[in-house]
Formats: sequence, C-alpha cells, structure tokens
Amino acid sequence: MASASATLLKSSPIIDKSEWIKGQNLRHPSVCFVQCNPTSAAFTVRASSYADELVKTAKTVASPGRGILAMDESNATCGKRLASIGLENTEANRQAYRTLLVSAPGLGNYISGAILFEETLYQSTIDGKKMVDVLVEQNIVPGIKVDKGLVPLPGSNNESWCQGLDGLSSRTAAYYQQGARFAKWRTVVSIPNGPSALAVKEAAWGLARYAAISQDSGLVPIVEPEILLDGDHGIDRTFEVAQKVWAEVFFYLAENNVMFEGILLKPSMVTPGAECKDKATPQQVADYTLKLLHRRIPPAVPGIMFLSGGQSEVEATLNLNAMNQSPNPWHVSFSYARALQNTCLKTWGGRPENVKAAQDALLVRAKANSLAQLGKYTGEGESEEAKKGIPWRLVFVLDCNVLLVNKLLADEINQLISYLSITLSIIIKQLNTRDSMVLPVLSGCKLRPLIQILSYFIRTKSLKPRFPPNDQAYPLETTSKGKNFRYSALTRETRVQVPATEALQLATNANRSPVSMNLSHTSYHMLLAPFSKVLMKEKSQGAAFCQPSDPSQSPKKMASASATLLKSSPIIDKSEWIKGQNLRHPLVCFVRSHPTSAAFTVRASSYADELVKTAKTVASPGRGILAMDESNATCGKRLASIGLENTEANRQAYRTLLVSAPGLGNYISGAILFEETLYQSTIDGKKMVDVLVEQNIVPGIKVDKGLVPLPGSNNESWCQGLDGLSSRTAAYYQQGARFAKWRTVVSIPNGPSALAVKEAAWGLARYAAISQDSGLVPIVEPEILLDGDHGIDRTFEVAQKVWAEVFFYLAENNVMFEGILLKPSMVTPGAECKDKATPQQVADYTLKLLHRRIPPAVPGIMFLSGGQSEVEATLNLNAMNQSPNPWHVSFSYARALQNTCLKTWGGRPENVKAAQDALLVRAKANSLAQLGKYTGEGESEEAKKGMFVKGYVY
Repeated sequence: MASASATLLKSSPIIDKSEWIKGQNLRHPSVCFVQCNPTSAAFTVRASSYADELVKTAKTVASPGRGILAMDESNATCGKRLASIGLENTEANRQAYRTLLVSAPGLGNYISGAILFEETLYQSTIDGKKMVDVLVEQNIVPGIKVDKGLVPLPGSNNESWCQGLDGLSSRTAAYYQQGARFAKWRTVVSIPNGPSALAVKEAAWGLARYAAISQDSGLVPIVEPEILLDGDHGIDRTFEVAQKVWAEVFFYLAENNVMFEGILLKPSMVTPGAECKDKATPQQVADYTLKLLHRRIPPAVPGIMFLSGGQSEVEATLNLNAMNQSPNPWHVSFSYARALQNTCLKTWGGRPENVKAAQDALLVRAKANSLAQLGKYTGEGESEEAKKGIPWRLVFVLDCNVLLVNKLLADEINQLISYLSITLSIIIKQLNTRDSMVLPVLSGCKLRPLIQILSYFIRTKSLKPRFPPNDQAYPLETTSKGKNFRYSALTRETRVQVPATEALQLATNANRSPVSMNLSHTSYHMLLAPFSKVLMKEKSQGAAFCQPSDPSQSPKKMASASATLLKSSPIIDKSEWIKGQNLRHPLVCFVRSHPTSAAFTVRASSYADELVKTAKTVASPGRGILAMDESNATCGKRLASIGLENTEANRQAYRTLLVSAPGLGNYISGAILFEETLYQSTIDGKKMVDVLVEQNIVPGIKVDKGLVPLPGSNNESWCQGLDGLSSRTAAYYQQGARFAKWRTVVSIPNGPSALAVKEAAWGLARYAAISQDSGLVPIVEPEILLDGDHGIDRTFEVAQKVWAEVFFYLAENNVMFEGILLKPSMVTPGAECKDKATPQQVADYTLKLLHRRIPPAVPGIMFLSGGQSEVEATLNLNAMNQSPNPWHVSFSYARALQNTCLKTWGGRPENVKAAQDALLVRAKANSLAQLGKYTGEGESEEAKKGMFVKGYVY
C-alpha cells in the first residue's frame, strides 16, 4: 500500500484552484496515505477501503448548482408537520408526503443529495418503488440520519449531547447495503448556555467518532455542530463561539484520522441570536460566515452545505447567494429542510389534487437555491409565503418578579417538570407561608395555553413523577407541618425539551390527543408558571427582557393580565421580531440567560489591521523571506567555514553584505534578524533595519531562546523563551521589527511522543498570541526534522498530526489567522532514506498536507529549506506553484539562499559585489519558483550540493 500511495501521487493529486473555482470534478479522486515504516501507536493511520468512493460521493453531492434536501425528520417531527396541515401522523400520510418530495420531476437538476430518516430509507413510494431507487434515478445521492437525538449532558450548563454511537458501525454498514452513501449526525451548541468547554468537547468528539465510523462503512459523513439561534447575542458572539467550536471539531476529526476529502460540513450560518435587536443583512451574514470558514475549514473539504436554522425560505437563499459572489475554496451550498419544504407542504395540504402544485413549489425553492449556489439568485418574484419566517419555538426565561402559587398546583408543576425532564430556571426563597411556594416567573405573560397543557396532562393521568438524573445539582427540600410548606433550591438552569408548536397545538385544542413529545431536538429554556391565585411583589430584580406587554401596566395589573384568555392563535411569526416589532402575542419574553462564558473571551489586538497588512506585505507575489537569524554561535560556524574568526566586526561585515545587496527587495519581502542584528548598524554606520526598509523589506526578529531537552519524552526537545517574551516583543516592535519567528522541532526517529507534539504546539500558540499583542506577525515554525531513514509517507503522517495540534492550540489562544505566517518543512523522506523523492512527489505530498490542515485565512506558507541543496529547495518550491493555491506559497530560506554567497565572499572586501550577485541569483531563482516559472537552467554545481547536517541547531 505504501508503494501504491506513491504511485497514486506520481500523477499530481493536488487540486488546481481553477478546478474548484469552476466547480468541476476533481482531477484526482482520492489518495490513501499509509505508513512506510513502523510507527508509534500514537500515529496509526486509518486506511478505509472505501477511500476512492468516499471522495467520489462527496464530489457528487458538492456538484455545481446543487445542494441537499434534508427530509430526515423523525416520524414524530414529521407528524408535527402533517398536523400543521390537518393530517394525522400515520405511515400512509408520511409515505404520501415523502413520495411527493422524492418524485418531483427534475428535482435532480437542483438537488444532489437527500437525507432520509430510517423509515424512508426502507420505504417505498405509493407506487411501490423504493424511495432510494427513485432518488438514484434522479441522480440524487441517498443519505441517512444516524444519530439518536439529544439528551441532557450531566456536568454541563444544562446543555445536551448527541447519542447514537452504540451499534453505529453495524447500522451504517446496513444503511450502505440499503443504498445510502452519506450520513448525517446533528449535535448542537447553545450560546445562552455558555457554551461550556465540556459541551463543545463532547460535540466535537462525538462528531469525530461518528465520522470515522461512517467512513469505515463507506458513508460520507456530514459533520453538523449546529450553533443554535437561541439568544439575544450579537453576530460577533456567534462568530466567536463558532470559531471555538470548529477549531475543536477539526482537531478531533484529525485525531480520529478522518479523511477530509471524504466529508461534508453542515454548519449554521453566522447570524445574530434570534432575539437580537440588531439584525444582519445578507452581506453581513456572508462576510462573517466566510471569514469563519476561511479561518477554520481546510480546502481539502469538498463542500459546505449550510443548514437554514429557522430562517425564512427567502432569507436562507439570499444569505447563501451573498456567500457565492466570489470564488471559494469549497463548494458552498445548502442542506435545507423547512427552507425547501415549507411552501411545498402548505401547498399540498394533504390533497392528491395538489401534488403537482406542491412539487412545483418545491422546485421553485430548489431552483432558487441552485441559483444562489452559483451566485445568481435575485429574489425577484418570490411569494409572500416564502418570505415569512418559519414559526419559531417559544423561549421562556426568567424574570425575577416573584409570584405566590397555590401549593397543590405547585406540586402538579413539579410532577410535570419531572415527567418532561424539565427543571425550571428558578430562584427559590425559603418561606413559611400557608399553602404557598415562591416561583419567579415572566412578568406580564398570558398563560392560559400553558394552564391548558398542565390541566390536560393531569386530567389524563399521564404524569409520572420522576426526577431528572442530575437532580443532585439542585437539591429540593420540603417539610410539612399541618398546612405549612417550605420549598428551597439552589439557582439552577436547564433546558426545556418541548417544541412550542406542539405545546401550542395542545393548548388551543384541549380535546385533541397530544402529539408524541419529542424530547431530544430542542434546547430552549422554558419556565412554566400556571397558577390560580396570584400575588406579585412590586420590585423586579432587574433581569433584562424585551417588552412583553404595555410598559405602563403595574406589576399587579400585569399579573392579572397574565390570567386572561389568549384567544387568537399564539403562534409567533419570526418575521415580527425580525423586523423589531413588538410581539403580537406577549406569551414569550426573550432574554439573555446569563453572562458570557469566560471560556470564550476574545483577544482583540489593537494591532489587528497592521498585522494583516504586514502579513500580506511579506506574502507578496514573487517574494519570500531571507532567514539571517542565526545566533552568534551559529554565525561563527558559518564564518569558520571560510576561515574567519567569530567577531562582531566579521558578523557585521557579512550581515551588511546581505542587507545592502542592490535590488534585493525585488525578490525578498522580509528578513529575519538575530537580536544583535536588529540593534546593529552596517559598516557604513546605518541601522540594519533602515537599510532593509529602504529596500521595501520588512524586518523580523527571532524571539525564541533555543531548544533544550524535554523531560519525560523520548529524548526529545522543547523550545524555551516565553519568559519575558511580552516585554521583549514590545521592545523589538519599537526597534522596527514587524514580524517574529519561533522555531521548535519534532523528531520522527524519536517518536514523536504525544508530549513533544503537545509542547511544541502549545509553545508556538502562546508565542503567537504574545507576538500579535505586541504588533508582531508571528511566523509559526514546527520543523519536522529530516533526521532518519523513514519514507515520505511517514513524514506526511507525522506532519498531519503536528499541524492539527498546532492549529487547534492557535485557535485556543485566539490567534488571528489572517495575521500569521507559517514556516513548515516540506514533506520529504528522511535524509537517510534510500528512496528519494522527486520535486513533483514532494509537491504532491506537501500540498496535500496543506489542503488538509491549513485554513485559507492564513496569508502565506514560507517554507524552510531544512538542509536541502539550494537548487533542490528551489525545484521543490517551483513544483508547488504550478497551480494556484489558496495561500501564498513561498520560501523562508537561510542556507539555501546564503551558501554560495558566503563561499563567494570568503571574507574579502573585494568579493562583496560577487557575493551579492550570488545572493541575488538565488533570490531571483526562488522568486521565479514562487511564481511557478523556475527552470533550473544554468545552476552551478555548488548550488546543487546538499547541506543536511544531522541534529542541526541554530
């Protein structure tokens, strides 16, 4: 297999950017990388026999002008949809509706995949044909929902986790046999609930485990960590949380060896919370969402299939269209349920004579989103129905007004709470009041529908007292002496698992049998407060909330009003609060549940704009970095090689030669300096920094303090220098430096151990954050040392692990990716490996690594030469630039720029001009390589000599 992988890579599998810009099929469908030599257990590779098929399936679903029809509603949820048009929830009705969807003529022109519920996967149409076969005939790939729904997450901030891993392997294998070719697993993250670090980690790990299992069964996994719309937070908060969530998701996908070319993503768009007063335009949603994708999603991922998340049909389409006004590194499309089906369902109404009209309505929406995927949607001619917001689940949250509730009814509430696994967000004050308890509730709410729900459950004897499993977190105490009653609890907040549409259907039609409650697909705070006799204290404790009713009402009048009948339909159209209007039905009060979690603080550098500008300047076309940051000791070794002593005068003379080479700025955009050089002047008395700036070269500075042994590792090392780094970087900035460099290394023959990788990644992330806070663009350099006889596959394998961890910790430290530069090793065999790699092989492996691990937000990849010969390093770089890349792919060379120059100089003043010419020859050669135009003609034999030194240190 190792041999096969090298053969596959011979014909470059690297994706030409022009191909994904045009949305064409990828030239090379799949590569499966496996290890060449024995490896540590920490770096095993999962090689799926379905690799080629997974890539092909993912590309098919992510094909131009098409997206996914999400029709994977559970039977219970499908029943709610049917109930909204007056139909019973029977298999026959579900079958009729699903038949309508899958058999819409020409649906495959706009829809590439359809997510099915398990019943549908095995179901036939009303004409007796398998649903799966009908889809395949339309060139639509069948998919399957495989998760088992959301349940409370113990130990969290009343958050949830997604279950379904048990038996998943056998289920996915069966689904594959039934015709499914991709899978979907939905988990959620709630911003009002934190989110807690536990909830984010559980969501990410669950998605990663599911994805790995699905790929092993031949199913392309759709990765869906939905950021719920609940809350009044602004779009910046959504962006902030989404960055954290996606960083963790991709880290664990990499940890589980998930092949990124064989997955699809189904994220939320970045929007404000549903209750936020400041609404976002489609352009704002596109700007924030694309920035998120560029910071977190590697280009190897074929498709981003957005969920609609309760947006109106038109709103979801407009937002998608705005995201496709410029080319993206991924197929940016849709995976919509309600935003495709809403008008279709209402048009059908359960009547056979309406099937054609309903299918036409579905095709209208499918075509609209197809145009949006191509960036050609205008919104003209849309119906008013399509512009309406999806009827929204109600959110009940705490105001601190205190109501006294009849004891008997309070007990009934507790039973209902227990039965539904609901715990109220309550503050209980100890009382010794006859037949009463204290409950803080929403002020001014009309509660008759909720009273009806409670009465129904009690009347039908369907209440079963049962405390939730996490009841220890909110201990309840009751004592009874005669008719006295005491009730106390700690402040506690959990989610409610009752969809509002269902609750309100019960409320408005008490004689109707209740729809089966699906307790696993919502995460909304709800405070039930039915009561008979109410007294309200005058003083509110200050919870922030939208105005639920007439602000002139006194608390007592508001309490009285809350007992009045709510005769008109209480379903709230989202468009009402989207427009910022007062709610028509003051049944709901939206508030922020609690302060932002400290885990998601944002580090806003005052240098943000400057960092981006500096990074772009260094990563400018046809230019790269001259690394001249050798320590005085290492510089002394270089000087000794030409017979010079290691004196400051000799170091000054050589550095002057380098920085003053005429025209150097045509090929060099940045120069990394040692501290002595930053403060040093040339032999003519001019500051080195000023000479560089005059050449349009950005001065940089080496800030690490070198490598030392890492205790507890396999004789590996770690990089020191964090102590005092903040003050040093601030001083370097004042001296004229605008970027920094920190080099740490990973050794393959020594493992690498998990400890060494984690230490390297964490140290780089801390350094990067500190540098950005001082105005310096950090160069991130975890060098994979060439030492060893391992093959190129092993280097690739280790590099994937290292870079996954590096980017995870960069995100953890809130490093702004637009303001960093990378300095990785190229992916090559070990220096002692007998099987040498050609420039094309090096390019193929290296670019494959970059596409899998480096988000497009990173401006530049500035490769180190790592002991390659001058010509070898240039040839490899040139091979990587034969097709457009999402990043500036360039060089940051030391010896591969200086070797011939140093030898030509020889320490003699009369050779300075010749030495500078030699430097310019190499700089120009690498400039051409950055542009993909280097030919290698006319190179000297000296330039072709290798420079590898085992165990090399700076």
